[in-house]
Parts: sequence; C-alpha cells; structure tokens
Amino acid sequence: MRRFINSFFGRTVGQVMILSLVMPFVTLGLVNRAEAQIQGAPTWAVIEFVDKSPEGRAGIGALAAEAVQSELAKLQRYDMLPQETVSRTISSLGLQNPPTDQVSLLRLAGELRATTLVTGEVVNWRVESVGGGKRADVILRVVVMDVASGLPVNGAALSASSSVRTGDIEDATVVQEALVTGAAKAVSIINSQTLPVATVLNTRENTALINQGSRTGFRDGMEVIVIRGRDQVATAKVSDLEPDSAIVTITRPIRGIQPGDRVRAVFAVPVASPKFGAEGGIEVMRPRERGRPPGSGFGTLAIVLGLAALLLTGGRSKGFSPAESVSAEALMYPDSSGRSAVKISWKRDIFARGNSQTMQWQVFRDDVLGTPVQVADGIAGSTIDDDAVTRDISWGNFEGVIGGNTCNVTEMPLEDATVAGVIAGRAYSYAVALVYKLSSIDLPDGGGTGGGTGGGGGGGGTASDCYFVSKQVAAKGVATPLPRPSLVNPGSNAVIAGDTIFTFGSVVNASFPMNIEYALQVSPDPNFPKAKSKVYARVTRGDLGTLSSGTVTNLLSRLASDFGAGVTEFYWRIGARNVADKPGPVPDQSGERYVFSPSRRFTIPAPPPPPPSL
Repeated sequence: MRRFINSFFGRTVGQVMILSLVMPFVTLGLVNRAEAQIQGAPTWAVIEFVDKSPEGRAGIGALAAEAVQSELAKLQRYDMLPQETVSRTISSLGLQNPPTDQVSLLRLAGELRATTLVTGEVVNWRVESVGGGKRADVILRVVVMDVASGLPVNGAALSASSSVRTGDIEDATVVQEALVTGAAKAVSIINSQTLPVATVLNTRENTALINQGSRTGFRDGMEVIVIRGRDQVATAKVSDLEPDSAIVTITRPIRGIQPGDRVRAVFAVPVASPKFGAEGGIEVMRPRERGRPPGSGFGTLAIVLGLAALLLTGGRSKGFSPAESVSAEALMYPDSSGRSAVKISWKRDIFARGNSQTMQWQVFRDDVLGTPVQVADGIAGSTIDDDAVTRDISWGNFEGVIGGNTCNVTEMPLEDATVAGVIAGRAYSYAVALVYKLSSIDLPDGGGTGGGTGGGGGGGGTASDCYFVSKQVAAKGVATPLPRPSLVNPGSNAVIAGDTIFTFGSVVNASFPMNIEYALQVSPDPNFPKAKSKVYARVTRGDLGTLSSGTVTNLLSRLASDFGAGVTEFYWRIGARNVADKPGPVPDQSGERYVFSPSRRFTIPAPPPPPPSL
C-alpha cells in the first residue's frame, strides 16, 4: 500500500479524490445570491390639451387630458403622473398653461423627470340634436413626444361621438362622454402603432447599411434619425430598401455615424380637419412633407432643442448660448397711443457682442411652430412683435440643425414666410436664436464637406464662409400684449371734492381668461414723471365689463400731502398688466410696469385762504 501511495499513479488518484471533495465548496463560494431585478416603468405626463375649437369652452382641454390619462393608465405599462402634479409644476415654472413651445415642454419634462410627454388639441366640438335627443361630436389630435430626443414618436387624429341622450341633459355631459370615447380610440390607435428601429451594421461615405427593412415597417424615402445613446448624430433617408435590410443616405451629419448606432423612423403625426362630416366623421390629412416650407425643419428642430450643442472649438462650449438675459415685455408701439405689442430684448454674449460675423437674430413665439415671427440684424439687441395681421419675413432656415463643426452651408439659406402678429390679451412665450458666420479655416477639420445643403469646401481648399444657427435661448416668463384701458368715471375736467370711486373698462380678452392687475395713478403733470406720480389703488380682476378701483379714501388730504397743499389740477390714468407676466410691461417715465390708458384731467377745490394775520 505504501508503495502504491508513493507511486506516480497513486499520487494522481489521491489528488483527484481531494479535488473532487473540495470543488463543491469552491463552487458554492463563487455563487452570488439571486436578487430580483426590477426595472421601473417609463414615466409619462399628459399635458392639458390646447382648445382650438371655434366655439371655445372653458376647461375642455383639461377634460380631454384627463380622459387620455385615464385610458393610458388602464394599459398598466406606464407610470402616469397625476394631473395635479403636472399643473402645479407648470405654475411653479411660470409657464403658460398649457405650454405649447418646445422649450417650455422640455423644461417641464425635465422638472417632472418624465420620459414621455403627451400633448394634444381639441380641434373642434359640437352638440347636435338627433331625433329629439342630443349627441356631442369631438375632433381630437394626440401627440406622444419622446423627451430624450424631442421627437414625436406616436400620435393620432380622430373624431368621436357620444351616445344619443335625452334632450334635457346638459351639453357638458355629452361633450365629456364624447371626449372619453375619443380618448379610448386615441389610446387604442397609439397602442397599436410602433416606429421601426434598426442598427447600423456598416458605413461607407454618406451611406450606412442597417439590419432592418420593409418587413419591420421601413419605407423607401422615409426620414430617419441616427442616435448614439441619448444623442442624435445624423439625419438620413431610406434610399435602397430590401425586406430585411436597407441603405440610408445621410442628409444632415451632426457628429458622424458608426456601426452600432441606432436608426429610428421619424413619426409624422396626422392632422385632422376641423370640419365635421355628415355623421360626425372627419378628414385626416397627411402631414406636410418634412423639409418643405412653410414650417420646414420644425421636426428636426424639436429633436435638437435643449439636447443638441454647438460643436465649435475656440472656447465655444456645448452649452453655447448666444444671448443672456432674454426678456419679453408688453408695450404700446411705437408710442403710448400705438399698437399692442411685445418687446423682445437680449444681451449679446462676448462672442456675439459687436462681432461682424453675427448675421441675424431670429425670434420664435410659442404659438408659431418652426418659423420665427420676427428677425433682426446681427448687431441688434431687441425687436418688436406687434399686433399686425400678418408680416413678411426672410429668415435663415437651417432645417433644424443646430451649430456644427463642418462647413455644410456656404450661403445664407434664406426662406420667405408670412406670419401673424400677436393677439391683444393673450400670453406668449418667446425664444431667440442667432445665425452666425465663420471661416472654414477656423473649423476643427478646416471646413471639410459633410454632405449637407449648400455644399462646402474641401479640407485643404480655399477658405469659404460657413453659416450656422445657435440653439434657442428662452425668455424668462411670459409677456401679454394688452389694449389700453378705457376710462369711464370721473369724466374729463371733473371736480372732485372728496372720496371717489374711479371706474374703467376691463382689458381681458374673453377668449383667453386671465387675472389682470390694474393700478390707479395720479399726477399733477400730464406726462407722469417718476418724481411726481403716485399709485393710489391696485386691484386684481379677471372679469369683463366696467371695473372699479374701490373707494379712494382721504383723497384730498393725500393729494395735498403728496403734491403740495396749493396744487388743484391733477391727472389720473389706469395701468394694466397680466399678473403672470415676468418681468412685466416696459416701464414708462413713471417707472411703473403697466400698459397705461390715456389720462384725464380733474380738479379739486382750492383750500380756504389763511386767516388774516393780526
């Protein structure tokens, strides 16, 4: 036995036996404890719908949003944020409710930490008499926006009807039933639609091979975006389609593509006609071809807003903002007796200040998508958006591509557009962007062509001008152009001998309810200089018709104290401002931020002469 143990064969057998005893314990020691891996559901937020119906109905947009949220919650696939949370966040951010511009939506989504926003429109509604009863019809448009990319990724446009109810039932009841029915139809459509997604397998010059084709929903000529992580790196179109593969041609390079990048189709949300058919049906129109005026480039602009960066060297960071302290302030233009308007002003940063390469400032307004409402010279610091019915502008349209480090545009890509002015009594949000010019030799690669519009010089050729547009910089708060308040009583040249009530006309637009702060201002000077003007009353009202300052008590003694006992001739006027405006209307010579009415003269009795001296 000893001889066997000491032999090579014996030692080998012994080591194998020992190893067989030890291995189970080693294996058990290497095993990790099993733990459940729980992934949270994506967070969705539904925004109050915009009421675009000709009739207008208070609260109908909120009812539509609640109905859509309820239907989405039934799917149990998303973490739906409560409507109260969404409304409270909109208020805390100082946004118009509902927010409609891309900047405000992205700010709201960031504050809510939402992955997806659902917006929409109540395009039209009606209540019809049917066989002695009544029925409501509604037309809805629902848009699902992916926050990470800023793209619409789903949506629907449809009509829906309530059941026929007895004639004594309230209109609001049948309208709400129609909204619930429409919400159910919209969510059903959205739930059945998915955008095709593919992966880049290989690249060559300005094309790329992807691993999906017609079987998964790609179509010849379909516009797609190329994404790396959470960043968009290019825009492309499907140009050569096979059942299980396709070639995409790059139309707008941003950072260049590489194998492994994801390719996703851009969803074109259908548009519903506001006209009802005979049975409540509607015509669903195809969306406008992307890349064509008017409104061209908005989809891509939405992708990049808040996410893309200006990719320049020489100290230009990814967060490049051409302007700071952007503000929007209501005023009467060109003077106090002019038109309702908004002044948009900004302070240019070091790059833009006095730089001859700054070509054009573009001013965007939240109710006009994809097209600026005003343009200004590159050295300007402000511009005016007034209530003109329409105006013609010529603006640099870069199809939504923000910044860049490749010379793709060598001529200013001017496009003509006709835009509407502001509506007095409606609140607006604004943003500005800058078109600027650089020499191709100042770019990192010498201005090599990236295959975009307008051509570009090669890396080693003659220097050429290269045009870019910055990201949009949003103005803080909202601005509300207002009409001048009308004065009612006291009349012109009235004699006031005691406490008085001053009355005036409301400036509220019935189509856009809001709270207005009114100020009663008095001065012995018709020009109301700051040193000789006092506000004697402030009231906040949201109703229409004739309003009142309330009784101004101790008026005569206050006038004597503020302006001197011997002054008997005064002027009064009323100022108005939306309480939500920040910073408020442009201050006038009195220093107050209101849109003021014309002034009226009044007098007070002269004080009695002093007693004769002894």
